[in-house]
Amino acid sequence: MTTVGYGDFYPMTYLGRSIGVTACYLGTFLISLAIVSLTISLEFEPTQARAYKNAIRYHQKSLNRKYAATLIQACYKYRFYMSKNHDVSLRTKAEKTYFIKKAIKNFKDQRLRIREMEFTLRTDEMYQQINDKINSDFDKLVIDSKVITNCEELFRLVEKKQNNISAMVNEIMEIGEEARLKIDDFKDEQFIDQYLSVY
Repeated sequence: MTTVGYGDFYPMTYLGRSIGVTACYLGTFLISLAIVSLTISLEFEPTQARAYKNAIRYHQKSLNRKYAATLIQACYKYRFYMSKNHDVSLRTKAEKTYFIKKAIKNFKDQRLRIREMEFTLRTDEMYQQINDKINSDFDKLVIDSKVITNCEELFRLVEKKQNNISAMVNEIMEIGEEARLKIDDFKDEQFIDQYLSVY
């Protein structure tokens, strides 16, 4: 419906229009689903990402060794050539030093690439460590919240039992008070009986 053009062809009935709208939504959903699945399939897993980073690191370091060896060879060849040929023109010297300058430039560029790569790898590793720490802290918070809710339930139960115990203690105290009063009344009656029997 959306790819026909300027409305040259369009559905005339409500059923056709509803099918067109449904097809648009379904197409949008399927395209977004395809993009998400493609993105997920192209992403590295953490172990794959580490292996890829290590492979890049190894490749860059081997290139660095190659450029360093080229620089050393160029310097050695220049030194050897200059020691054998004392009368060298400026043009020949410039040609020989050009190779040394080119080797130095290549070596410096490679060193810069390695430093940039190590910096980005460090920041990526740092982000990964921060992400892992956040995930572990979040998991600990979830566990702690469960423990806290369990503790709150236990405290409620303990408080309820404590209230029951204090109610029972109050009842026992009341019974004890009633018993003491009865005993006092009984003693008073005995005292009165003894007193009356004496007189």
